[in-house]
Formats: sequence, structure tokens, C-alpha cells
Amino acid sequence: MSFGKHPADKQAQPPQKPVKFTPGRNIIVDADVRVFGDLARFYPLPVGFIYRQETDGVPVVVRLADRLSFAFIIEEDLLTFEVQRADGRGTITVEVFKRA
Repeated sequence: MSFGKHPADKQAQPPQKPVKFTPGRNIIVDADVRVFGDLARFYPLPVGFIYRQETDGVPVVVRLADRLSFAFIIEEDLLTFEVQRADGRGTITVEVFKRA
């Protein structure tokens, strides 16, 4: 007598299809970034920012405080994007190094 479920009782779940994207106004020069999920995996954003896909599938970086979205550049294992300062006096460049 065995306890637990028999392996045949488990329903096989279909493999999840990766979400592809078009770069849009972003510049992405990194062969490891092929699908949307690769962005957060290789380039984790600082607290207060998230990745989001626009309706046309183009990824953007969104600042949670005010929901502004920003285009980004990935090259030489570095993601960069510029955000407007909260006081309105110019911009700040945010740099995120690639995680191995």
C-alpha cells in the first residue's frame, strides 16, 4: 500500500510559451535576451522600477512612483536608461549590470 499520488495521476501541464517581444525604440545588443522574461533574469532593476510590455509588445521600464515609462539600451552587459528627476531639474542615468 502506498501513500500519495501515483505519477500517472498528475496531469501534465503544457510547457509555457515564452513571451517574445519587439525591441521598439529600445536598443538590445545581447544574445541572451530573447524573450521578455530574460530582461528581469539577466538585468534585475532597482527597487521602484519594473519591466512592462506595452500593448504592441515593446518592453519598457516603468517607475512605480509615477508610472512613467522609459526606453532602455542594453550593450556590453550593461542596461542603461534615463529618468527624470523628481524635482524636474534634469535627468539621472540608471545603470544595471548583467547578472551571470
